[in-house]
Amino acid sequence: MLKKRENFTDQWTDRMVEHQEERIVLDLPVDYPKEIVRVDEAMRALVKSKGDLFKLKRFGSHSSVEIDPVAVAVRRCATVDFFAIKSFFNKQKLSPYFELLAREFESFKATAITFGSADIGVANAWVDRIREEAKGCAFSSLLSGQERSSRKNARAATCYITELFARNSRLCVARFDLAYSSEYRNTLPGGDVDSARIKRDLAIFLRGMRDRHPTLVGYIWKLEYGQLKSYHIHVVAFFNGNETCQDVAIARSLGEYWRDEVTRGEGGYWNSNAKKAFYERFKGVGIGMVAYDDLEKRERLEHAVLYLTKVDYYVKLNEPEIGRTFGKGQLAAYGEPRKGRPRRRAA
Repeated sequence: MLKKRENFTDQWTDRMVEHQEERIVLDLPVDYPKEIVRVDEAMRALVKSKGDLFKLKRFGSHSSVEIDPVAVAVRRCATVDFFAIKSFFNKQKLSPYFELLAREFESFKATAITFGSADIGVANAWVDRIREEAKGCAFSSLLSGQERSSRKNARAATCYITELFARNSRLCVARFDLAYSSEYRNTLPGGDVDSARIKRDLAIFLRGMRDRHPTLVGYIWKLEYGQLKSYHIHVVAFFNGNETCQDVAIARSLGEYWRDEVTRGEGGYWNSNAKKAFYERFKGVGIGMVAYDDLEKRERLEHAVLYLTKVDYYVKLNEPEIGRTFGKGQLAAYGEPRKGRPRRRAA
């Protein structure tokens, strides 16, 4: 789905961080995204591998067990705290490959490959069984379902951004997160915001965006859940760059609208545009002013949006009453005049 894999887990970890006003609170297991991805990649490699991964090598009167690097990577997953990760993401479906290996460790079946002096026959039999299960209809269906939503949303987001640039010569891009204050969440049972409230507040916010900023031409939103932040929303909003360039002020204005009016003082927000230096360690995220012919910045923008959709493969919110967890604005009907200066034809 992504041409480049760089910084995916770093971006994901950032989105799990608790933002309190202008502070970033890091009291969370920041390695969980990396651990989930590491397990998934190791299991994918194991399923794709061929032949015996454990072999007996003899050197005269001595012998030793040779372990394929693929099996070594899976063995190293024994250090992963599967129970803690599943508890942390208790409202989500985790990667099918992660869930598969978690079951193997929880049932102690994975000890077939983790003991230092593993029985070669038993170890290879375990590998063969995992390959067979992962290639079976039940697992393939589960995997396909988990991947399908992520791919569909990624395509929709990419096409949406492409069309916005086809209609606008410059876009002023604001990225911000909407949540509920820790003070408010601490008054709730279990610190959990009601799912009906987040749906209602999100609908109100989306309707009110254009009223406050008529230069709005589009937006993408993603609803997520975290044990620390409960329900929260990531928003990327696009404005006509030939009519406004105040990305920091716009993001602040919309964050305050969420906090003060939509949630009546019980919400909070994070203005990513005001923290551009913080995000530059990822080579930027394509926010602020982005011109249609600035291919590098456009690519950064698309990557940042794709991270919002890709994470659904690894941890997908699993609450039917929530409904959609990803959405975008409606484009104006064709035939309306394009905004901005005419573009010169290429020679």
